[in-house]
Amino acid sequence: MSYKISTRLFNRLYLPITLVIGYLCATVLLFEFGPIDYYTPRKSIFYSYIFYYMISLSLGYLVAMDFVRIRKENRTGKIIDFKVLVLFALVGSLIENMNVARTGSLIPTNIIDFFGSGLDFRAAGERYYTNKASSENYSTSRVLNIAAILIAWSRLFLVVYIGYNIHKLSRNRLLIGAVVCAIYPLGAISIGLNKPVMETAFLFLISVIIAIALNRAEMSTKVIKKLRFWGWIGLIFILLAIAAFVNAMESRGVTILFLEFSSPVGYITVNCSFCTEEQTGILTGLIWFINYIVQGYHGFSLALEEQFESTFGFGNSSFLIRQFEVFFGIDLSPRTFQIKTDYLWGAESRWHSIYTHFANDVGFVGVGFVLFMLGWLFGFTWKVATYQKNVYAILLLPIYSFMFLFFPANNQVLSFVASLSAFIFAHFMMFRTYQNGRNRS
Repeated sequence: MSYKISTRLFNRLYLPITLVIGYLCATVLLFEFGPIDYYTPRKSIFYSYIFYYMISLSLGYLVAMDFVRIRKENRTGKIIDFKVLVLFALVGSLIENMNVARTGSLIPTNIIDFFGSGLDFRAAGERYYTNKASSENYSTSRVLNIAAILIAWSRLFLVVYIGYNIHKLSRNRLLIGAVVCAIYPLGAISIGLNKPVMETAFLFLISVIIAIALNRAEMSTKVIKKLRFWGWIGLIFILLAIAAFVNAMESRGVTILFLEFSSPVGYITVNCSFCTEEQTGILTGLIWFINYIVQGYHGFSLALEEQFESTFGFGNSSFLIRQFEVFFGIDLSPRTFQIKTDYLWGAESRWHSIYTHFANDVGFVGVGFVLFMLGWLFGFTWKVATYQKNVYAILLLPIYSFMFLFFPANNQVLSFVASLSAFIFAHFMMFRTYQNGRNRS
């Protein structure tokens, strides 16, 4: 019996990194053999780095699993009161919605108008370009932005908290929490944006899965069935998020030809015997979704041709670069690989994978060391969550999952204030609570 328990625990401890590496390998295959042909200069160098990065990430995780000793006891830590969390998430979501929709007001008029239009998704897709055109002239309140930075983490915490505890939440808490969680993705849908919808749906689904994975032994069959039901609901949310993306692409009028023109120098071609260059619709949207996931590898391959100039720890995140310029009056962006390849691959409109973002700070060889540390942190987080049910480790796991999901595309988590603040704050609190329970023997 003890052997079976040890084997089960071993499999559970190493399953996350197996899934991550498997997913990353699948995206590389999709990039190389999928329906979109991306020109890749120096393929041998490109794939050598990809292999090096996967090995580094895996080694970091394995080191955490093998050398970090954690007492197998409950050190959960405490999250803030639910009412306070909801209040913070409400204010933070309204500020985020105001800034992304350029409403200039905390009142979500864009969401109200969206429902007033009868959920007109085509009009929402058209508003994407209007909203983008108004970005240069839009200015936000400094006070509200500071407030957003201080509480932005709460929105992601609330989504994960609801997903992880959904089997024991009262109906009132579930309803109120769900309404608050829906503000930001609904605001995004109203102007044709996709990422907030996918983020919310994905975090919820992963949180439900983690609740089952970590607590199955203590749960009754009835509770497990209830969680599985919510897991299916989460999967439906994911599919709806993908459908929203496909619909947004169709609403914007994008075509296969438009995708090929996204490369200013003609480095992209689409091989599709079932669609035409000017066609819009579901198939075109799905091809765009593939591009959405793997296009960052193309940007990464182009960046390998450029010279490295360090951005001193700020270049990995567009948010951090903006804050550096605000406080020091220095624009570091010309030193980034994104700007250096702008003439080949639009810096503001195309993606570069997380590897290029990290490379802005440490060079492409140095990215391996960053990924080793990231793998170690991920492994440590999973081990603390498994052994101690640490609430902050549990909050971090869906955020890590979302980061890995977008590895081929960009540095999604660290480039936005909500996910960046949640990532930093949860790590700080996890290590603080873990210290009370670490093995000192």
